[in-house]
Amino acid sequence: MPLIQSAVEKGQGAGDETLLEHLGDVLDRLGRSAEAIDAWKKAVEMGKKSPYPDTAQVERTEQKVKAREMDGGKIPPVDPEAP
Repeated sequence: MPLIQSAVEKGQGAGDETLLEHLGDVLDRLGRSAEAIDAWKKAVEMGKKSPYPDTAQVERTEQKVKAREMDGGKIPPVDPEAP
């Protein structure tokens, strides 16, 4: 996890929302849901402010936030067809 944290800290702007989303994923897998939610919320905020927003990434990350904010929420897979 130190490598992804370092990448987020050294971010240059473009694509940082994706790094934050991945950091949130890692934190969530480690059972650190509150920190994951914070990272995902920052990713959504950055994504919405981007001059060329990736709407799929923003929507996916918003779903992760909603799922985790609900008790026992299950994170939806990236691919809706995935198991």
